[in-house]
Amino acid sequence: MNLFFYLLLSLHAVSVMMDDDEKPCPEECRPVWDPLCVSGVVAGTLKYVTFFNPCDYEKITCDKTNSLRKIQDGECPDTYPTTHQNIIKKLLK
Repeated sequence: MNLFFYLLLSLHAVSVMMDDDEKPCPEECRPVWDPLCVSGVVAGTLKYVTFFNPCDYEKITCDKTNSLRKIQDGECPDTYPTTHQNIIKKLLK
């Protein structure tokens, strides 16, 4: 009985310690869209990266690692759809 009580208490303590920023990313992702082009400044230079799934970007930010680690040279096309730009802005928040 005591072992069960301590187990419950320790599980509760761990869940209290984990705030929203530290919770793991959701396993289920939204459907794959067209490639998402995201820009960022690396060492003073504007770089771009293409994510083929918005969850790729979410996992990178959720891992608390440098979200620009996959940045590659290249340019986002000028004709990139506005709707996707709005989606990207939401992902970057």
